[in-house]
Amino acid sequence: MATNTVATFAPRCCRGHMLGCLGRKQPGVRGMNCSEGLPSLDLRGDGRAAALDDWRCTSQNVPPSPRSTMTITVLTCRGVGEPFPSPMLANVTRLLDPRRFRVNAVQWEASYGPVPDLHGISFDEALRSGRELLLDTVANDPNPVILVGYSAGAALVGNVAEEIACTNLPGMNVRGVGLISDPLRSPRNPVNPGATGWGIAGRRPIGSVFPVWHCADPADAITCCPPNSPLRTFADQSAAFSLADPHAWVADLLDRLRTRRWQATIRDWRNIPHVWRAYSRAIAGVRGYLNGEHTSYHLRRYPGSTRTYCEWLADRINQVKERD
Repeated sequence: MATNTVATFAPRCCRGHMLGCLGRKQPGVRGMNCSEGLPSLDLRGDGRAAALDDWRCTSQNVPPSPRSTMTITVLTCRGVGEPFPSPMLANVTRLLDPRRFRVNAVQWEASYGPVPDLHGISFDEALRSGRELLLDTVANDPNPVILVGYSAGAALVGNVAEEIACTNLPGMNVRGVGLISDPLRSPRNPVNPGATGWGIAGRRPIGSVFPVWHCADPADAITCCPPNSPLRTFADQSAAFSLADPHAWVADLLDRLRTRRWQATIRDWRNIPHVWRAYSRAIAGVRGYLNGEHTSYHLRRYPGSTRTYCEWLADRINQVKERD
Protein backbone atom coordinates (compact mmCIF):
# COMPACT_ATOMS: atom_id res chain seq x y z
CA MET A 1 0.00 0.00 0.00
CA ALA A 2 1.34 3.40 -0.94
CA THR A 3 2.29 5.77 1.83
CA ASN A 4 0.15 8.90 2.09
CA THR A 5 2.17 11.74 0.64
CA VAL A 6 1.70 14.86 -1.40
CA ALA A 7 3.46 14.97 -4.74
CA THR A 8 4.42 18.16 -6.56
CA PHE A 9 4.70 17.86 -10.31
CA ALA A 10 6.81 20.05 -12.56
CA PRO A 11 7.92 19.28 -16.11
CA ARG A 12 11.64 18.86 -16.70
CA CYS A 13 13.95 19.86 -19.48
CA CYS A 14 16.09 17.54 -21.60
CA ARG A 15 18.75 17.23 -18.88
CA GLY A 16 16.30 16.58 -16.05
CA HIS A 17 16.18 20.11 -14.61
CA MET A 18 12.81 21.25 -13.33
CA LEU A 19 10.91 23.66 -15.56
CA GLY A 20 10.90 26.17 -12.72
CA CYS A 21 14.49 27.06 -13.58
CA LEU A 22 13.46 28.27 -17.02
CA GLY A 23 13.76 31.97 -17.63
CA ARG A 24 14.60 34.40 -20.38
CA LYS A 25 18.24 34.35 -21.35
CA GLN A 26 20.03 36.70 -19.00
CA PRO A 27 23.31 38.39 -19.84
CA GLY A 28 26.22 37.30 -17.67
CA VAL A 29 24.52 34.14 -16.39
CA ARG A 30 26.63 31.03 -16.73
CA GLY A 31 25.37 27.52 -16.50
CA MET A 32 24.29 24.42 -18.33
CA ASN A 33 22.54 25.30 -21.58
CA CYS A 34 19.56 23.00 -22.14
CA SER A 35 17.84 24.90 -24.89
CA GLU A 36 18.67 22.26 -27.48
CA GLY A 37 16.16 19.81 -25.98
CA LEU A 38 13.39 22.25 -25.15
CA PRO A 39 11.60 23.03 -28.43
CA SER A 40 9.78 19.69 -28.25
CA LEU A 41 8.79 20.03 -24.59
CA ASP A 42 5.03 19.91 -24.09
CA LEU A 43 4.37 22.75 -21.66
CA ARG A 44 0.70 23.13 -22.39
CA GLY A 45 -0.20 19.51 -21.65
CA ASP A 46 -2.23 19.24 -24.84
CA GLY A 47 0.33 17.56 -27.07
CA ARG A 48 1.49 20.76 -28.75
CA ALA A 49 5.07 21.82 -28.38
CA ALA A 50 5.76 25.30 -27.03
CA ALA A 51 8.04 27.72 -28.83
CA LEU A 52 11.12 27.86 -26.65
CA ASP A 53 13.84 29.04 -29.02
CA ASP A 54 14.92 31.82 -26.73
CA TRP A 55 14.59 29.97 -23.39
CA ARG A 56 17.55 28.71 -21.38
CA CYS A 57 17.97 26.35 -18.46
CA THR A 58 20.93 26.79 -16.16
CA SER A 59 22.31 24.69 -13.35
CA GLN A 60 22.95 27.82 -11.30
CA ASN A 61 20.39 29.72 -9.26
CA VAL A 62 18.70 32.01 -11.75
CA PRO A 63 16.19 34.44 -10.22
CA PRO A 64 12.71 33.37 -11.38
CA SER A 65 10.71 35.64 -13.62
CA PRO A 66 8.00 37.55 -11.71
CA ARG A 67 5.53 36.33 -14.33
CA SER A 68 6.10 32.70 -13.31
CA THR A 69 5.49 33.22 -9.60
CA MET A 70 2.83 30.77 -8.46
CA THR A 71 0.57 32.16 -5.79
CA ILE A 72 -2.23 29.60 -5.40
CA THR A 73 -1.87 25.86 -4.73
CA VAL A 74 -4.39 23.49 -6.33
CA LEU A 75 -4.70 20.29 -4.29
CA THR A 76 -6.17 17.37 -6.23
CA CYS A 77 -7.63 14.08 -4.99
CA ARG A 78 -8.09 11.23 -7.46
CA GLY A 79 -10.94 8.76 -7.72
CA VAL A 80 -10.89 5.09 -6.76
CA GLY A 81 -9.00 2.98 -9.26
CA GLU A 82 -7.41 5.95 -11.02
CA PRO A 83 -3.67 5.95 -11.63
CA PHE A 84 -1.88 8.54 -9.55
CA PRO A 85 -2.16 11.52 -9.76
CA SER A 86 -5.46 11.45 -11.77
CA PRO A 87 -6.07 11.28 -15.51
CA MET A 88 -9.47 12.93 -15.08
CA LEU A 89 -8.22 15.87 -13.05
CA ALA A 90 -5.27 16.33 -15.40
CA ASN A 91 -7.87 17.53 -17.90
CA VAL A 92 -8.50 20.40 -15.48
CA THR A 93 -5.05 21.21 -14.15
CA ARG A 94 -3.33 21.25 -17.56
CA LEU A 95 -5.53 24.24 -18.47
CA LEU A 96 -4.58 26.33 -15.42
CA ASP A 97 -2.31 29.34 -15.75
CA PRO A 98 1.13 27.98 -14.74
CA ARG A 99 2.24 31.47 -13.74
CA ARG A 100 -0.40 31.60 -11.00
CA PHE A 101 -1.11 28.02 -9.95
CA ARG A 102 0.98 25.22 -8.46
CA VAL A 103 -0.61 21.75 -8.60
CA ASN A 104 -0.11 19.23 -5.80
CA ALA A 105 -1.63 15.76 -5.98
CA VAL A 106 -2.62 14.35 -2.59
CA GLN A 107 -1.80 10.64 -2.40
CA TRP A 108 -4.67 9.49 -0.24
CA GLU A 109 -5.66 5.81 -0.18
CA ALA A 110 -8.48 6.15 -2.78
CA SER A 111 -9.77 2.69 -1.84
CA TYR A 112 -13.24 1.13 -1.91
CA GLY A 113 -12.62 -2.17 -0.18
CA PRO A 114 -11.26 -4.60 -2.79
CA VAL A 115 -11.04 -1.85 -5.45
CA PRO A 116 -8.37 -1.30 -6.67
CA ASP A 117 -6.43 -3.54 -4.21
CA LEU A 118 -8.06 -6.84 -3.24
CA HIS A 119 -7.07 -6.30 0.40
CA GLY A 120 -7.59 -2.55 0.41
CA ILE A 121 -9.23 -0.62 3.22
CA SER A 122 -12.90 0.32 3.15
CA PHE A 123 -14.21 3.53 1.63
CA ASP A 124 -15.16 4.84 5.06
CA GLU A 125 -11.67 4.18 6.40
CA ALA A 126 -10.08 5.78 3.34
CA LEU A 127 -12.16 8.90 3.92
CA ARG A 128 -11.13 9.01 7.58
CA SER A 129 -7.40 8.75 6.89
CA GLY A 130 -7.70 11.04 3.87
CA ARG A 131 -9.38 13.71 5.98
CA GLU A 132 -6.39 13.97 8.31
CA LEU A 133 -3.95 14.04 5.41
CA LEU A 134 -5.84 16.71 3.47
CA LEU A 135 -6.42 18.95 6.50
CA ASP A 136 -2.70 18.79 7.33
CA THR A 137 -1.78 19.53 3.73
CA VAL A 138 -4.03 22.60 3.60
CA ALA A 139 -2.80 23.89 6.97
CA ASN A 140 0.88 23.47 6.07
CA ASP A 141 0.72 24.98 2.58
CA PRO A 142 2.18 28.51 2.55
CA ASN A 143 -0.16 29.54 -0.26
CA PRO A 144 -3.93 29.89 -0.44
CA VAL A 145 -5.40 26.68 -1.82
CA ILE A 146 -8.12 25.44 -4.12
CA LEU A 147 -9.39 21.89 -3.53
CA VAL A 148 -10.36 19.71 -6.49
CA GLY A 149 -11.61 16.12 -6.41
CA TYR A 150 -13.11 13.52 -8.71
CA SER A 151 -15.58 10.81 -7.67
CA ALA A 152 -14.38 9.33 -4.35
CA GLY A 153 -11.79 12.13 -4.26
CA ALA A 154 -14.67 14.59 -4.54
CA ALA A 155 -16.30 12.95 -1.52
CA LEU A 156 -13.09 13.50 0.45
CA VAL A 157 -12.60 17.06 -0.76
CA GLY A 158 -16.24 17.93 -0.12
CA ASN A 159 -16.15 16.52 3.40
CA VAL A 160 -13.03 18.51 4.27
CA ALA A 161 -14.42 21.65 2.63
CA GLU A 162 -17.64 21.31 4.63
CA GLU A 163 -15.64 20.93 7.84
CA ILE A 164 -13.50 23.98 7.08
CA ALA A 165 -16.56 26.05 6.16
CA CYS A 166 -18.48 25.10 9.31
CA THR A 167 -15.73 25.24 11.92
CA ASN A 168 -13.60 28.13 10.66
CA LEU A 169 -10.40 26.21 11.34
CA PRO A 170 -7.32 28.47 11.68
CA GLY A 171 -4.76 28.50 8.88
CA MET A 172 -7.19 27.15 6.29
CA ASN A 173 -7.02 29.64 3.43
CA VAL A 174 -9.34 27.99 0.90
CA ARG A 175 -10.29 30.02 -2.18
CA GLY A 176 -12.57 27.53 -3.90
CA VAL A 177 -13.64 23.90 -4.25
CA GLY A 178 -14.17 21.96 -7.48
CA LEU A 179 -16.06 18.66 -7.35
CA ILE A 180 -16.52 16.35 -10.33
CA SER A 181 -19.12 13.61 -9.76
CA ASP A 182 -19.37 14.00 -5.99
CA PRO A 183 -21.13 10.92 -4.54
CA LEU A 184 -22.19 13.09 -1.59
CA ARG A 185 -23.44 16.05 -3.65
CA SER A 186 -26.25 17.97 -1.98
CA PRO A 187 -29.03 19.65 -3.98
CA ARG A 188 -28.56 22.66 -1.68
CA ASN A 189 -25.32 23.57 -3.45
CA PRO A 190 -25.38 25.16 -6.95
CA VAL A 191 -24.90 22.72 -9.79
CA ASN A 192 -25.07 22.65 -13.58
CA PRO A 193 -28.45 22.69 -15.33
CA GLY A 194 -30.15 19.33 -15.73
CA ALA A 195 -28.66 17.72 -12.62
CA THR A 196 -31.31 15.91 -10.57
CA GLY A 197 -31.42 13.98 -7.31
CA TRP A 198 -28.24 13.98 -5.26
CA GLY A 199 -25.18 11.83 -4.55
CA ILE A 200 -25.57 8.07 -4.36
CA ALA A 201 -23.95 8.00 -0.89
CA GLY A 202 -26.04 10.82 0.60
CA ARG A 203 -26.31 14.60 0.89
CA ARG A 204 -23.53 16.74 2.34
CA PRO A 205 -24.10 20.49 1.88
CA ILE A 206 -21.06 22.78 1.89
CA GLY A 207 -21.26 26.28 3.37
CA SER A 208 -20.92 29.35 1.18
CA VAL A 209 -17.67 30.59 2.75
CA PHE A 210 -15.92 30.01 -0.58
CA PRO A 211 -17.08 29.13 -4.12
CA VAL A 212 -18.09 25.51 -4.69
CA TRP A 213 -18.21 24.34 -8.32
CA HIS A 214 -20.09 21.10 -8.92
CA CYS A 215 -19.92 19.12 -12.16
CA ALA A 216 -22.73 16.56 -12.20
CA ASP A 217 -23.72 15.00 -15.50
CA PRO A 218 -27.43 14.07 -15.40
CA ALA A 219 -26.63 10.59 -16.77
CA ASP A 220 -24.12 9.84 -13.98
CA ALA A 221 -25.88 7.90 -11.22
CA ILE A 222 -22.95 8.39 -8.83
CA THR A 223 -23.74 12.07 -8.38
CA CYS A 224 -27.28 12.32 -9.85
CA CYS A 225 -28.93 9.39 -8.14
CA PRO A 226 -32.77 9.49 -7.88
CA PRO A 227 -34.08 10.06 -4.34
CA ASN A 228 -35.76 6.65 -4.07
CA SER A 229 -33.13 4.59 -5.89
CA PRO A 230 -32.33 1.06 -4.64
CA LEU A 231 -28.70 1.90 -5.47
CA ARG A 232 -28.58 3.93 -2.27
CA THR A 233 -28.95 0.76 -0.22
CA PHE A 234 -25.97 -0.76 -2.01
CA ALA A 235 -23.91 2.36 -1.27
CA ASP A 236 -24.86 2.14 2.41
CA GLN A 237 -24.09 -1.56 2.65
CA SER A 238 -20.72 -1.37 0.91
CA ALA A 239 -19.21 1.79 2.43
CA ALA A 240 -17.48 -0.12 5.25
CA PHE A 241 -16.81 -3.30 3.26
CA SER A 242 -13.24 -4.56 3.17
CA LEU A 243 -11.71 -8.00 2.87
CA ALA A 244 -8.89 -6.68 5.04
CA ASP A 245 -11.29 -6.07 7.94
CA PRO A 246 -14.61 -7.94 7.53
CA HIS A 247 -15.37 -7.61 11.24
CA ALA A 248 -15.55 -3.81 10.88
CA TRP A 249 -17.99 -4.25 7.97
CA VAL A 250 -20.28 -6.52 10.01
CA ALA A 251 -20.12 -4.10 12.94
CA ASP A 252 -21.11 -1.23 10.65
CA LEU A 253 -24.08 -3.18 9.27
CA LEU A 254 -25.28 -4.01 12.78
CA ASP A 255 -24.93 -0.39 13.81
CA ARG A 256 -26.94 0.70 10.77
CA LEU A 257 -29.68 -1.74 11.72
CA ARG A 258 -29.75 -0.55 15.33
CA THR A 259 -29.70 3.17 14.50
CA ARG A 260 -31.63 2.98 11.21
CA ARG A 261 -28.68 4.65 9.51
CA TRP A 262 -29.98 3.99 6.02
CA GLN A 263 -30.88 6.28 3.18
CA ALA A 264 -34.58 6.31 2.39
CA THR A 265 -35.46 4.51 -0.83
CA ILE A 266 -38.79 3.01 -1.91
CA ARG A 267 -41.43 3.90 0.67
CA ASP A 268 -44.49 2.03 -0.61
CA TRP A 269 -43.69 -1.48 -1.87
CA ARG A 270 -47.38 -2.03 -2.64
CA ASN A 271 -47.22 0.59 -5.39
CA ILE A 272 -46.02 -1.76 -8.12
CA PRO A 273 -45.68 0.88 -10.89
CA HIS A 274 -43.59 3.05 -8.57
CA VAL A 275 -41.36 0.12 -7.61
CA TRP A 276 -40.98 -0.85 -11.27
CA ARG A 277 -39.92 2.67 -12.25
CA ALA A 278 -37.42 2.88 -9.39
CA TYR A 279 -35.74 -0.39 -10.31
CA SER A 280 -35.80 0.43 -14.02
CA ARG A 281 -33.98 3.69 -13.35
CA ALA A 282 -31.51 1.91 -11.07
CA ILE A 283 -30.73 -0.63 -13.80
CA ALA A 284 -30.29 2.21 -16.31
CA GLY A 285 -27.94 3.93 -13.87
CA VAL A 286 -25.78 0.83 -13.53
CA ARG A 287 -25.65 0.38 -17.29
CA GLY A 288 -24.68 4.01 -17.70
CA TYR A 289 -21.89 3.60 -15.16
CA LEU A 290 -20.55 0.55 -16.98
CA ASN A 291 -20.77 2.37 -20.32
CA GLY A 292 -18.69 5.37 -19.20
CA GLU A 293 -21.23 7.93 -18.00
CA HIS A 294 -19.14 8.39 -14.87
CA THR A 295 -15.83 8.79 -16.69
CA SER A 296 -16.70 11.15 -19.57
CA TYR A 297 -16.44 14.57 -17.92
CA HIS A 298 -13.47 15.43 -20.12
CA LEU A 299 -15.57 14.68 -23.22
CA ARG A 300 -19.11 15.82 -22.45
CA ARG A 301 -20.17 19.44 -22.75
CA TYR A 302 -21.18 21.42 -19.69
CA PRO A 303 -24.91 22.16 -20.22
CA GLY A 304 -25.41 25.44 -22.07
CA SER A 305 -21.71 25.77 -22.86
CA THR A 306 -19.28 24.83 -25.60
CA ARG A 307 -16.79 23.75 -22.94
CA THR A 308 -16.47 20.28 -21.46
CA TYR A 309 -17.10 19.85 -17.76
CA CYS A 310 -13.34 19.76 -17.10
CA GLU A 311 -12.73 22.85 -19.23
CA TRP A 312 -15.57 24.68 -17.51
CA LEU A 313 -14.09 23.89 -14.10
CA ALA A 314 -10.63 25.04 -15.21
CA ASP A 315 -12.19 28.32 -16.36
CA ARG A 316 -13.72 28.86 -12.93
CA ILE A 317 -10.40 28.21 -11.20
CA ASN A 318 -8.48 30.50 -13.54
CA GLN A 319 -10.85 33.32 -12.59
CA VAL A 320 -9.92 33.11 -8.89
CA LYS A 321 -8.02 36.25 -7.90
CA GLU A 322 -5.15 36.61 -5.48
CA ARG A 323 -5.81 38.58 -2.37
CA ASP A 324 -4.16 39.18 0.99
